Amino acid sequence: MKVGPIVLAFSGGLDTSAILIWLKEHYDRDIIAYCANLGNCEDTAHIESRAMELGATKFICDDLQSELVTDYIWPVLKSGATYQKDYLLGTALARPLIAKRLIEIAKQYDASAIAHGATGKGNDQLRFEKTWSLLLPDLEIIAAWKKWDFTGRGDLLAYLSKHGFNYDFPNKTFSIDENLFHASYEGGPLEDLDVDAYEVLDLSPKKTNKCQIKMRFQQGILASVTIDGHKTDVTANPVSGIEQLNTVGIDYAIGIQDLVEERINGIKSRGVYITPGGTIIKYALEQLKQIAWDTTSFAIAQNLAQTYGEGIYAGDWFSPAQSAMTSFFDNLAQSLTGEVVLEVSPHFLHTKSRCAVASLYDKSIVSFESDEFGINEASDGYCKTLNFKSKQQGKAMSILSKGGV
Repeated sequence: MKVGPIVLAFSGGLDTSAILIWLKEHYDRDIIAYCANLGNCEDTAHIESRAMELGATKFICDDLQSELVTDYIWPVLKSGATYQKDYLLGTALARPLIAKRLIEIAKQYDASAIAHGATGKGNDQLRFEKTWSLLLPDLEIIAAWKKWDFTGRGDLLAYLSKHGFNYDFPNKTFSIDENLFHASYEGGPLEDLDVDAYEVLDLSPKKTNKCQIKMRFQQGILASVTIDGHKTDVTANPVSGIEQLNTVGIDYAIGIQDLVEERINGIKSRGVYITPGGTIIKYALEQLKQIAWDTTSFAIAQNLAQTYGEGIYAGDWFSPAQSAMTSFFDNLAQSLTGEVVLEVSPHFLHTKSRCAVASLYDKSIVSFESDEFGINEASDGYCKTLNFKSKQQGKAMSILSKGGV
């Protein structure tokens, strides 16, 4: 009886091209090559052609950009989660979506295994394999870099050539990962910590004039964006909102982080992360949180967002704990309905105005003038009560300072 096919996460690059050949050579199974378009696939026909030339039985490509925005980007931006304070989790967010889709294909075609090209040094191996273990725990996982004897680019090129494939794979200066939400650069000159990333990547602003952005949010989700008077309904087209804000962010060099991070396995690595639209949205949501959340909500959200971000980074998106935290942030974001107006200039975001439907800010109360609650008068007893402990501590400290026992 023939064993079910292997579903391979296939990009058409050097690694996954070699893996497709290697799978056919070492496993007597059909190969389904899968490619996800997350805003990074301009020529899927070329990728399909290569997969079929290499011997894939079937090629599948999905445009997952809208799902990436609604089911992954919005929840994380609502939470304010990051990794090591600055990283907005652009690569980490995309992996569970791809992995989930691979599981769906594996079930549809009764696959016997899923294969990937992530190396043993990076984070993606866990992001993929944890998702597959959570969603389909009995399925075989084939990680080629952990099984074969090849050691690098030269070996893979020679292996493909041996099998009659002499594709022209560009020798990239950097390791680049891109999707709708972000672009990351690692390796090459960036491995030298003395190298100026802004210089080698040419990250200087493209515009010097100022730009005005008005953003309308509905329960923490971007509903519309107006850039210099031109409005877009983001609810109807969530991808368009990210794309337009990306353009503004890139023009003004917003959302660039040069970060030395610690990978899940403890390796320190340097990455340059460019998340222009996401940075603008996160900043605007912070302005709404200031007027819509009380200090308790803030404190809990800030502490939980760190744990939430670490879990996403480590590949735990589909775990029960991550699901519970997502529900918490969804609930808290119900008060984040309102409007924020920003002025954008090179490297800088400036808040022009902010308002929220459920705002806790009341101008009549915060004013130094009298108010309807009589807070000035009432605060006498309030202050005396809260000062009681301080008075008692002060007396005790006075006794000790005089040498009392």
